[in-house]
Amino acid sequence: MTNHLPPDQQIKAIHEMMERSTRFLHISGMAGILAGIIAIAASWIAVNSFAFQPDSYTYHYTAMGGNLWNIVYLGLSTLVLSFGLGLVLARRNAYKKGSPGWSPTARRMLTYFATPLLTGGLVIFLFWLKGFVALAAPLSLIFYGLALLHASHFTLTDIRYLGLIELFLGLVALYWIQHSLLIWAVGFGMVHIVYGLYIYLRYERNS
Repeated sequence: MTNHLPPDQQIKAIHEMMERSTRFLHISGMAGILAGIIAIAASWIAVNSFAFQPDSYTYHYTAMGGNLWNIVYLGLSTLVLSFGLGLVLARRNAYKKGSPGWSPTARRMLTYFATPLLTGGLVIFLFWLKGFVALAAPLSLIFYGLALLHASHFTLTDIRYLGLIELFLGLVALYWIQHSLLIWAVGFGMVHIVYGLYIYLRYERNS
């Protein structure tokens, strides 16, 4: 109980208990770093193995090094691997701190995160089928940013700023479509690495 604490510390303790009950606070910074490395590797493969280049006039891509569906498989593999690492490492953080790895709060956070992300995936896929392949990179950044903003109500407030950065980069990529793959690599790669390092140093290093 908190009754033996001074009043200001009692208020702080109550606030922390309420926050733990409404927010999933075990996001892994290392998962962000690894996701950034995976994204940079994926963008390198897309350019160097599949010759994947945007066309700023028709919103199509050319892929002289292979079938365009290879890019779909590459993107899905990147998503599954990054998301899977995030779940595994977040659950590990929760267990280390004596919290359940799959709490109602975690489920709510994932629901709020997945709804914009799955909607964006369907939109991107429909555009892809219509031939507007170049929209995949900027739209993935935009919907990912919206997903982070949506989920930030149930996790670290810092995630909101990551969502705003990804959303901004997605709009920039939509405007400079010829550089969208590079901007995608910056958003999902470099930004994730920097932000993951920040989360690790602030929340995990001394825990």
